[in-house]
Amino acid sequence: MSLSSPKLKRSAPLSLSVEYRTNGGEAIARMPQIEEIADEPEAGPAAGTCDEEPEECKAPSWLDPKAVEKEERDQAAATREDEGAKTKPEPEVLTPEEREKQEKQLEVARNLKALGNQLFGEHDYQNALEKYTEAIEAAPQSHKEQSVFYNNRATCHFKLGNHKEVISDCSAALTIDADYSKCLLRRAQVSTV
Repeated sequence: MSLSSPKLKRSAPLSLSVEYRTNGGEAIARMPQIEEIADEPEAGPAAGTCDEEPEECKAPSWLDPKAVEKEERDQAAATREDEGAKTKPEPEVLTPEEREKQEKQLEVARNLKALGNQLFGEHDYQNALEKYTEAIEAAPQSHKEQSVFYNNRATCHFKLGNHKEVISDCSAALTIDADYSKCLLRRAQVSTV
């Protein structure tokens, strides 16, 4: 079996692939046969060398290691710029009194959420929605846990068929925690309905 390939001048060592398969436990190696490379270039721009390197004589960028490295550097720089734009501001430092107040607010909000979860489990979505609303109001403004309360309320709205409210609550949760995947999925679920 022979492979036909264009006859080009070789400037680098030629690499071959080897196929191994077994025949009754004995390994057989088959290598494709390569025709000898011709010393004379054929007619046309793809054969031989070009003096001015027109576009058809240039190697594709994915073959040029320098072009590949440059593209990787450009992509890495673009990724760093995107991540820099997404960085969140440093959280404010709370005094011990403010921290204690925040913990009390969170405790009240968590208890309201637990009541909402119980009502939701009983399929009492309207009353669960009210408890989640109370939890949102009791929680410290823009605290990460508040996004969970918004998502839970959005789930109640979803069960009740209030699609505009689902989108609104999911958007509010994502404003607080942009990486909240459950909320992204819930909002997408309603957008397709």
